Amino acid sequence: MNDRPVHRAWLLPAVAGAVVTVAVVALLHLVADDEPDALPRTSVDPAAASPTPTSAAGNVPDGGGTATFDGLHLRGDGLDMVDFGASEQDAVATLTDVLGPPDEESDEPCEDEPERPSHWVRWADLTVRTDGRSFVGYIEGVHFPPGPTAFDFGTPRGLSPGDPLDRARKLYGNLRLQPDPEGQGGAEIFTVKDPAGTPSISGVVEAAGDEKTVASIFAGELC
Repeated sequence: MNDRPVHRAWLLPAVAGAVVTVAVVALLHLVADDEPDALPRTSVDPAAASPTPTSAAGNVPDGGGTATFDGLHLRGDGLDMVDFGASEQDAVATLTDVLGPPDEESDEPCEDEPERPSHWVRWADLTVRTDGRSFVGYIEGVHFPPGPTAFDFGTPRGLSPGDPLDRARKLYGNLRLQPDPEGQGGAEIFTVKDPAGTPSISGVVEAAGDEKTVASIFAGELC
């Protein structure tokens, strides 16, 4: 299990395009921890939302830290227990059974296609996107402290947000990094297949002092 740092709050996207061979992403505008973001959000009653997973699949260590799950991995085709293409209702219900009630829900039109619906549902640092009908994408690693305990979801090979870039290279070989198209804070993006033959997953890399860190992992259509 990783001892993951708490990431700073990011504005949820206006992200461009499906993750296919190379993700073209207008990704995650960074804001300070104490600044409110501009998205229309439906807050969930904190008394009803528990940071402790409601399924035996998850485990929160004593004294806090991150919650780990054996049955949920960050994949190019979904999240193990729920694949891209599942109905919005089924996807949210499945994840709610495992993670507890969501912390936030919001609707945000796609920047380049305002007529295209985009509904976001967030549990701690995992946010999934539906297009009004189906589960189509996710971002893991976007956390809004103070809030519920961050999760420690990883890819099938074991890469999680918060891991150093060196670990990503050990797991996936010589990653090709591309600058964030929006040029936000010098962030870079990589894309890999995990496992081979599945659709791609991508990650955002940030500089943390002299070290580069995988700040978030995403897949699917983030509009």
